[in-house]
Amino acid sequence: MTYSRFLLAGALAAFLLPARAAAPAPEQLLPDDTLAMISLPDFARVQRASRDSAMWRLWRDPAMAPFRDKFLHEFQEDVVDPFESKTGLNLAEYAGLLRGQITLGVTRNGWTGTENPLPGLVLLIDTGDQAEQLRTKLAEVKAKLADSGQTVRTREVRGFEFAEVRLTDEGDEAQLSAFFGPAEGLLVVSLNGGTRDIERVLARMAGSSSVRPLADDPAFQKDRGLVFRDALSFGWINAAPLVEIGLKLAADAAGEQSGFGPRPDAILNALGLSSLKSLAFGARAGEEGEEIHFFIGSPEAERRGLFRFPVGTGMDAAPPAFIPQDASGYSRARISGPKLWQTIVEVANGVAPGMIDFGIAQLESGIKERNPDFDLRRDLIGNLGDDLISYEKLPRENTIEGLSNQPTITLVGSPAPERLMDAIKTLVSTAFGMPFDQREFLGRQIHSLPLPFAPPGPDGAIKINLCAGAGYLAISMDGGILEEYLRSADSLPRPLSATPGLPAAAEKVGGMRTGLFGLQNDRAMMGALVEALRADGNEVLDLLGEELPGGMGMDGSEMEAKLKEWFDFKLLPPYAQIEKYFHFTVFAGQASAAGFSLRFNTPMPPGLR
Repeated sequence: MTYSRFLLAGALAAFLLPARAAAPAPEQLLPDDTLAMISLPDFARVQRASRDSAMWRLWRDPAMAPFRDKFLHEFQEDVVDPFESKTGLNLAEYAGLLRGQITLGVTRNGWTGTENPLPGLVLLIDTGDQAEQLRTKLAEVKAKLADSGQTVRTREVRGFEFAEVRLTDEGDEAQLSAFFGPAEGLLVVSLNGGTRDIERVLARMAGSSSVRPLADDPAFQKDRGLVFRDALSFGWINAAPLVEIGLKLAADAAGEQSGFGPRPDAILNALGLSSLKSLAFGARAGEEGEEIHFFIGSPEAERRGLFRFPVGTGMDAAPPAFIPQDASGYSRARISGPKLWQTIVEVANGVAPGMIDFGIAQLESGIKERNPDFDLRRDLIGNLGDDLISYEKLPRENTIEGLSNQPTITLVGSPAPERLMDAIKTLVSTAFGMPFDQREFLGRQIHSLPLPFAPPGPDGAIKINLCAGAGYLAISMDGGILEEYLRSADSLPRPLSATPGLPAAAEKVGGMRTGLFGLQNDRAMMGALVEALRADGNEVLDLLGEELPGGMGMDGSEMEAKLKEWFDFKLLPPYAQIEKYFHFTVFAGQASAAGFSLRFNTPMPPGLR
């Protein structure tokens, strides 16, 4: 296929984005064998919410004009103008057709995991009251395809005319065609599903009961009530049939397997993938901020393997008093260490029975030659608690390298942290011949293990530092943040829990007694990032180097040079001029009888209310 034909076909899929407010909801149009879908159910509503968002207001701020105007000019010159010149399409005219929903769905189409048939792809775009403009634009596209040498056939489905365009050449092994056409104000595009998917969408549009809609699927119904209500955008994956196909393919592969090694189907079954029924997300935005909700559908009674992950639902995950307010990030998970270990053992034994026990016996045999009383399960696993805390501080230097090496400390809850630390030291020093250094700080013993293969940092050799006490084993590769944590025992800092607006934001994600809670200080982090980009933003692209994919007729290095022209980070304003657009983000995760939720909330910055 020629390059120009690909461009024209791509223009159809990427830029003919119209639909209609009066069209039925996405789940009423898509059939019940839909494997996955993503939708903006009301594009006009999304536009309104976007214009009120903090990020859109930041983009339109006069202080951003030098950076914004240069980017838009370069993008127009390098991407939009060549595309429109090559295809003869005016993208602004097509964008103006957007009114209602934009929905992309994947239908099963008889797929059983093989290459023939493949799943179908359905695109629904509602142009509202612009049905006539839609027909005109589609006629324009068909004419341009014909002018390029592409054969365009006309097919009638339920009284509507659809164009068929072959996307592969006659000699290609895999044959692929696209169908597109207007049904009143609704653009319907079908790829690989032929006219069958179109027929089912039009039947649902007409209110026919001969086709069961996705809305009737029990798993979708549950997720809609939990996740999709009032969402600006949402997505859903029907995981059950995908898992079923994956398990069948794994069993077939195991039947052909020769030699030793875990069977693919045993691995998938041990992981508990049959527990997975659906995946979903819903995003919302309003005057109070933005929210996104991710959900894993896995009924409690059916959970196996990793889906029995021991999160302490209902346990306090709020920031303790010693977490400083200037922490740039914080997370806390109430996970039972012994129960987590038991889950890992069950999964491992499901893959290869006895594997864990054999490995522990081999490890302990070498250790017991020097320490006969050592018992890994008793001394290490038995001393794990049900609390895991991590927090980080801003980098000491506002550089790209500094941002990737922020001071971070992890606190492992333990009923006997000194014994836990001794077990780790014994395991590492005896089994691997790596001794720990020791020093005293404020009456506490810090044990450090130099990493022999790590390149030295600005302060010399990279070390893992351990210190036990007050119910936690503290672990950090940064000695400074560890010492700061130890000082907090005598003089508590201003706590993170005193952050204005934190309790209200936490309630938006389910509260802090969910077993998993965290916060990111967006204002502080973006300040460090913006100043690092202003100092040497090209370093980001330099780090990518030849790893950048090619495109638009350029190889990776040429693409890197072009991106440096688009993104002139030196034109970004000083952060003080735009910091009002940033605040903080909280998240919380919890398990319920229906599955697992992870919610994020970013409150509207106080300066924008």
